[in-house]
Amino acid sequence: MAEFDEFGSDYRQRLERSVGPLGSVDSALTSKLRVLQRLAGDINGLERLPILDFGCGAGLLTGLLKQLSPIALGADVSLVSLKHAEPRTGNLVQFDGLRLPLRDNAIAMVVASCVFHHILPEERPSIVGEISRVLMPRGRLVIIEHNPFNPVTRWVVNRCEFDEDAQLLSLAETRRLLSAGGLQADRDGYFYAVPPVRPLLANIDHGLRRLPLGAQYFCAFAKPPPGASAHPAREHH
Repeated sequence: MAEFDEFGSDYRQRLERSVGPLGSVDSALTSKLRVLQRLAGDINGLERLPILDFGCGAGLLTGLLKQLSPIALGADVSLVSLKHAEPRTGNLVQFDGLRLPLRDNAIAMVVASCVFHHILPEERPSIVGEISRVLMPRGRLVIIEHNPFNPVTRWVVNRCEFDEDAQLLSLAETRRLLSAGGLQADRDGYFYAVPPVRPLLANIDHGLRRLPLGAQYFCAFAKPPPGASAHPAREHH
């Protein structure tokens, strides 16, 4: 993922050009934030606990995560991207690809937004393991990914210059990956079937979450406390 060094200085502009019919970068970020706000409601005291934006790039989402907790951190392998992040983004650290510079059990919620399709499939389990290491017991890992069954999404990915290495993974694949990593299924669903530019559209989009229509999906798993067993994913209300 260090190839993002090439795009660090103008990442947002390039991304804006690539999203095309899916709307705008801001509408996509708003849609993700709505999903995360619903998921964050189950984490007691999150407003006092740290959140990590894993694979944060230039920190476009990291700054918005401060609406969930003022202790929002970002980590990325691309030092150039981190250097071009806006000053208001917050605390950003470089990830060496192996170990995060964070303590065990330190983070209440980790968000990996459109990151795993850039990670080689054989490397994904070790990344999940490292994220699990820094998660608090009962903390959540939320993976947001492109829906490979949405034809518009595939069109956008195919024309996006920094998605040339993309290996999309389905929601079912993501579930298996996180379950194999010892995490407990929490909830999942699809979103961004319609750009949530108005409250009514946002409600419609939320109502379609069980159907594989959205441009993206979310998959939330929790780090179990010692001795706990896995359970099936819950409906996302």
